[in-house]
Amino acid sequence: MKPFFSTVAMALLFTLTSQAQEYFIKHDLQTDQSVYLRKDKGKDTIVVKSIRMKQPGRISLVVNNFNPFYWNAKVTAFKKPVEEETSHVGMFISSLIKGSGSSNFVSLGINKGLPNDPVIDKKTKELQMQSVKFTELSEKLTTLQYDPKLSSAQIKNGAREAMKEVFGKDSITQKEIRAMGQELDQAKRTVNSEAGETILRYAFNDNLIAIYNTYTSIMLTDFSFQYTVNGQADYTELRLSVFPRNAKDSFAVDTVIRYFPIQSGPSLRLRNSLGISFNYFPDKNRSYFINPDTTIGQGSGDLFTPVLSTFIHFYNYNTNGLRWGGTFGFGVPLLGEKKDIHFMLGLCTLLGKNEPVIISAGISGAKVDRLTNGWKTGQRVPDLNFSIPVLSQFRAGVFFSVTFNLTNLTGNKGAE
Repeated sequence: MKPFFSTVAMALLFTLTSQAQEYFIKHDLQTDQSVYLRKDKGKDTIVVKSIRMKQPGRISLVVNNFNPFYWNAKVTAFKKPVEEETSHVGMFISSLIKGSGSSNFVSLGINKGLPNDPVIDKKTKELQMQSVKFTELSEKLTTLQYDPKLSSAQIKNGAREAMKEVFGKDSITQKEIRAMGQELDQAKRTVNSEAGETILRYAFNDNLIAIYNTYTSIMLTDFSFQYTVNGQADYTELRLSVFPRNAKDSFAVDTVIRYFPIQSGPSLRLRNSLGISFNYFPDKNRSYFINPDTTIGQGSGDLFTPVLSTFIHFYNYNTNGLRWGGTFGFGVPLLGEKKDIHFMLGLCTLLGKNEPVIISAGISGAKVDRLTNGWKTGQRVPDLNFSIPVLSQFRAGVFFSVTFNLTNLTGNKGAE
């Protein structure tokens, strides 16, 4: 039997996974354009107008032209009625970035005067020009790296051009950089030694390695961000919040917030509520008494009976449009001597994002007093002290109620 159950379990798992929906939201941070995609049965993606979750699945939000050096991101997935799951995304770049940062170049450390030796003077000026080029290159790469207004292609193309201007090519290895830095540091030490004093303090090797790390991190970074939601088909929207990593940045841009709605397929939900219903019964709207002429008279009773009621509501939840369904409840009158239970069955509509207020109407049933034993209004009785014979019977009426979903009455977590 064990192999049989294992086979059945595997078959069920395969069926569920094969039916799972998978959607992609591709958003370009620079153009502010979004595209919705769905993976079909053939594993190909097709463009769709919107996301409509009818069963458990997965939604992947992909943000392109997202500069992770400058931006940070937070994604909030809202469920229905209103709950939220939050993902706070930190830096996700390769370890190369951790070692680069912005190069804090040491001052060139050039003494006020140059040596009188023309040979040393020439070598010193050549090294100074090299250090200025490397300083400008580092600043240019850092500016590109942290510019939030440029696309991924613009940043990478700008970095390539900057490297070409200094090194004559945009492809350079770490070995070549180290060899160049060591050679220039040796030339610096020779100049300082021949001059008999420290003319140059620029650390060529350290700064060239920093340039290499910055350039490599730019070229290897994907400049995109992805967040995946796994769960039931009960999400209403995703909210993307993009904000600067450094709030004190001199060219900080305000937080960018974008919403991506998710249309859920109808799903049966149950909700309970508590409130007041107003019940009307034609028979209960009559009162009986004996007239002075010993005939049975009929007067008007209360138009309606206020009833403290509790309901169970069942309805199809839709993200958009009116939410309505059926309702069943019971309650006890708040006024009067008789406290017979009232039963109610009808339709309901749920209001608000959290569904805090529910309005219901329909048919109600309760015991009401009616003349019995063949007695009718206007009929003469033996005397004024005659006890009018009435019988309590269940009769149908109508009700209207306003009740409250106490669970979500104040549960506006994540609401905007």
